[in-house]
Amino acid sequence: MRDSYQLIHSHSHFSFGDALCDTEDLIIAAKKQGSTAINLSDHGHTIEISNFVELCKKHDIKPICGIEFYHSLDGKEKERKSNHLSVSARNEEGWKNLLKLQYLSSLTPEENIEGGYFGRCRITNKMLFDHVGGLIISSGCIAGAINQYILADDMTNALLLAELFKENTENYFLEIQPHHIDLQQKCNLGILEIHKKLGIPLVLALDAHYAYPHQHEAYKINTAASRRQLDEVYNDEGEETNNWLTHPDLCPRSLDDIVETLLERGVPKQYIDQAIDNTYNYADLVTFEYKKPKLGLPKLHENSG
Repeated sequence: MRDSYQLIHSHSHFSFGDALCDTEDLIIAAKKQGSTAINLSDHGHTIEISNFVELCKKHDIKPICGIEFYHSLDGKEKERKSNHLSVSARNEEGWKNLLKLQYLSSLTPEENIEGGYFGRCRITNKMLFDHVGGLIISSGCIAGAINQYILADDMTNALLLAELFKENTENYFLEIQPHHIDLQQKCNLGILEIHKKLGIPLVLALDAHYAYPHQHEAYKINTAASRRQLDEVYNDEGEETNNWLTHPDLCPRSLDDIVETLLERGVPKQYIDQAIDNTYNYADLVTFEYKKPKLGLPKLHENSG
C-alpha cells in the first residue's frame, strides 16, 4: 500500500456558502499529508483557479484545475435543485471545454439552445458529452446523480447512468469518500457494486471543505446558516440538537485515518488500495499547465490623416 495519496476533489472559500477554506491553508495541509498534487473543484466556476495555481507553484505541488458543476440530467427540471458532478481539465483542450461548459451553464435555454441555467448555473449530460474532449469526470459526492439513485435504492438507474458516462467520456472515475456519514456508507457500497459490474475505476476523493479539523465548527455554522438550517443544528440554548455533520473529516487527513474509516464502514481493503492508487493515476493524466491571461488596453493607432 502507498504511504500517501493525491488530494482529489477539494473546495476553497469560493464555493460560496458551502466550503470555508483558505486556499493556501488547504495546499499546506495537503502537503503535510504527503500529497504532491491537489485538485481544486469549486462549485460552478473557476474564480479561484489563477490564485490556486500561483500558490501551488509557491509550495511546489501540482495543480489540477476543475469545477464541481451543478448537474441536471436533461435540463428539463424547472427547479433550483440539481446534482453535483466533478470535472477537471486533463489538457489544453480540456481546459477550453471546461470554460465552455462554465459559460453554457450560465445561459438560459432562451439565450442559447445549449444553455442549462435555471435558478443556478447547470450543465446537462448533452452539454458535457458534446464538450467532453480532454476532461476527467468523476461521480461526485453524496449529491451526485449516481449517489442519489443509490440512496433511493434505485440501482438500476444508477448502473444505467454510470454506463452512460463510461461510454461517453474519455476518463471516468467513481468516487469513494471516507466520511463518517451513514448516507456516505450506503453510497460507497453502491459505488462498489457498480465498479464490480462495469469495471469503472474507483478513486479516493476527500471532498475537502476546510483545511484542518479545528475549522469544522465554523464550517458547520457557516453552511447551516447559508442553507437556513441553523434550527436543525442548535436549539434556543445553543445546544446541538442532532449529529448534523458532527465529525470533522472534510479536510486532508492521514492515510491511516482514511483507511481505518473506510474499513470500519465496510469497504474491503483491496478496493481501498485501488482507490488510493488511482489518485496518482488521476493526477498523472493531467498535463494541462494554466497560464494567466495577459490583460491590457488595446493598442491605439495615431490617425495619420
